[in-house]
Amino acid sequence: MKIMKIKFTILVMLFACLAVEGFSQTVLMEEKVKDYMLLGKNGPNLKRFDYLNFGIGLIIPVNDTAAKILVPSSYYFTIGYRHKTKINNYLAVGLDVNFNYSQFALRQDSRKIMPDTIMHGKQHLNFYKFGLGGYLRFNFDKRGNSLGKYIDLGALADITVSAINYTKDRSNGYTIKTYNRGMKPYETFNYNLIARLGFNKLVLSASYRMLSVYKKDYYKNGTELPPLSVGLEVALF
Repeated sequence: MKIMKIKFTILVMLFACLAVEGFSQTVLMEEKVKDYMLLGKNGPNLKRFDYLNFGIGLIIPVNDTAAKILVPSSYYFTIGYRHKTKINNYLAVGLDVNFNYSQFALRQDSRKIMPDTIMHGKQHLNFYKFGLGGYLRFNFDKRGNSLGKYIDLGALADITVSAINYTKDRSNGYTIKTYNRGMKPYETFNYNLIARLGFNKLVLSASYRMLSVYKKDYYKNGTELPPLSVGLEVALF
């Protein structure tokens, strides 16, 4: 648990540094006015723009049907590539490609029924996924050649490339860890609805998974892993 907390702390510190860097380079006023017609078609507020992004966030338990998880030990991080094509001053369309790691830290108490009722010292369900999606971007301010303020609405399909059921127990003074990578009951494909509120390089993001993680013929009691995650992103350019 200490190692996971250290990893999450490092991610938060890295994100904070990137966010500060993003704000520090936002140009509010220039001594010389640029002629953006001479910049070509590639740029934050030009015809096309491509950039990397990095995000971290928390998985949120939102209803009674969701499995009981520990927060903030349940989290995700993502790194991706984003393309934007400008339609006009107020509308753009885009493409997302990303890699996502998510960890569900399960509560170990009498209410536990997922993925079984066995009690452990600690238990995490970890997923590694690649995602592909699209979005509409609605801009709503004057921004020069920057991303400015915007709202993204879209969807992201993902494929699970690896899933691990991690447990940690102590017995007779020994620590026993298991890594079960044969989690066949999980669906390979899924999709999510995406919403983002952007302030140039800094973005507030939310994702809601639309399908069950478990295959229906394996797990039928209605309990599911929480579908909602919220977090922050930094555009890397």
